[in-house]
Amino acid sequence: MKNYTPKALFILAMCAILFGGIVASEAQTGGRLIIWRIPGLGNDLIVGVTIDGRRVKDITYGNHFETILSPGRHVVMVEPFPNPSRYPPYAVTLNVRPGELYNFTAKGGTEQLVLKRS
Repeated sequence: MKNYTPKALFILAMCAILFGGIVASEAQTGGRLIIWRIPGLGNDLIVGVTIDGRRVKDITYGNHFETILSPGRHVVMVEPFPNPSRYPPYAVTLNVRPGELYNFTAKGGTEQLVLKRS
C-alpha cells in the first residue's frame, strides 16, 4: 500500500468536491427527461425520439433514453420505425422546470406510439 502525503490527499479531496459540485449544478439547471420503451413493442420496432424538431435518439429493444432539458417549453415526439401507416408522430409539450423529472413510457405499436407519463 502506498503512502500518500497530506498534500496529495487534499488535492484528491478538492477534485472530488469540485466534480460533485459540477454534477449537482448540471442537474439543477434543467429538467430530467426519461423515455422508457416497453418490451411488448417487440424486437423489430424502433422508437424514434425527436425534441424540438431535432432527431435525438432511436430507442431499440431493451433500451431507454435519458437527457437533461433546459428550462422552458419543449416538444417531445415519438414515432415507430418502421411506420407502414404513416401516422404523424405523437407529440407532448413540456414546460420544463429546473430539478423536475419527466418520466414517460412509449407504448402502442406500428400503427401509432403514445407517451404515457410514468
